[in-house]
Amino acid sequence: MNIELEVTNACNAKCLFCPHDLSAKRGVGFMTEETFTRLINITNPFDFQKFYFTGMGEPSLNELLPDFISKINGKHTVVTTNGTLGGDKVRLLKEAGLTEIFFSINYTDAHQSREIMGVDFERVKESISASISAGLRTSALVTISKLTRPQLREIYEWARNQGIENVYFCVGHSRGGHFQNESIIEAHPVISQTCAVIQWNLFVTWNGDILLCSSDLRGEYSYGNIMDNDMQYFLKLRSSQGTDNDLCRKCDCMFRYDSLTIKQILISNGVDASWLSWP
Repeated sequence: MNIELEVTNACNAKCLFCPHDLSAKRGVGFMTEETFTRLINITNPFDFQKFYFTGMGEPSLNELLPDFISKINGKHTVVTTNGTLGGDKVRLLKEAGLTEIFFSINYTDAHQSREIMGVDFERVKESISASISAGLRTSALVTISKLTRPQLREIYEWARNQGIENVYFCVGHSRGGHFQNESIIEAHPVISQTCAVIQWNLFVTWNGDILLCSSDLRGEYSYGNIMDNDMQYFLKLRSSQGTDNDLCRKCDCMFRYDSLTIKQILISNGVDASWLSWP
């Protein structure tokens, strides 16, 4: 099992495919050292494999991020970023012990980076270069949407030309029905009642709440706060929960498609995936 850790839900990007503003309904803030220390203390007795610094914000905006990473001993740590952190911060994260960094890449030039994500193209390239030079495992995450579908291969090739080792694709989705802009994201029918996200990940918000998943933007499905209970309590409560709730019923996240490969998902979205090297 893995921990998905939202060290902040503040963000400095304006991604057209992200309903970030809805997360402000549960308050915008930054995880404190006290909250993070509590999380480490209650997770240490358990075999959590990876710590993903992700969520509804840009993790690097929390100035304590390098310190947090340094306190996770012997675990695989991953930061997902919009790329605006810059070379100096990338090197700090590497020194702190970061294992891998995912860059959200949905463009191939400066105009597209501004229009689609509201980020500085040169700043992102600087961050990518620093990550590769520092020896970090460097990956790209591309969101398949109506904005990117016409140039998925070009985005893939641009990322590889920057020296990025792995390029992954995820299908843009409605975030449990919260995001309904059909000019950007297409809804897809849920074909599985299981969910890999709920099965394998525990989502912790910046203030220590444990939510059903990161698509619970308003914090309506909370198991409680880590300051009030131990991890055994949360794991027992979580094991009794399933996908029989309004959020899951409206969810079309690609991880519900557990019987499909990424190539099949691409093809189902009308994408020519013959150029992909994996099955």
